[in-house]
Amino acid sequence: MSRTSVLAAKAEVIRSLEGEVVALLRRARRATDERARVIDPSLTAAGFQVLAHLREHGGGSQTQIGDALGMDKGTVSRQVQVLCELGLVGRTEDPTDRRALVVRLSDEGEQRIAQLERSRRAAYVARFDTWTTEELGDLVEQLSRYNHTLGR
Repeated sequence: MSRTSVLAAKAEVIRSLEGEVVALLRRARRATDERARVIDPSLTAAGFQVLAHLREHGGGSQTQIGDALGMDKGTVSRQVQVLCELGLVGRTEDPTDRRALVVRLSDEGEQRIAQLERSRRAAYVARFDTWTTEELGDLVEQLSRYNHTLGR
């Protein structure tokens, strides 16, 4: 096979990869919207992202949350306000800086996210029931490699 035909074949595969990644991103956006509605019908995807971040990282200032999620201060502030009103998060004074507030999941927020994660994990188990452990491991390895490549 000539170098030109190898490059053309690779370009075609990369176009296919782009299509699959776009489909995956669309599915992820829909899933985030659905997860938000499971937590509370009035919750937005942005609010859910804040909740998920707090679950993973334990809490932080609104600035830290915004930086981590790529959200502006106004968006984070609005989402935190809604989450407080829903009883899913609380704000406390930062012991190292009395002017700042630390946002953390409330017990209710923790319970709802944990319940959602259990049902989501069960759905994953059911969806991948026909895949072998080796096939799943290969997928994880390839996705990890893909994410590492994009992170360079």
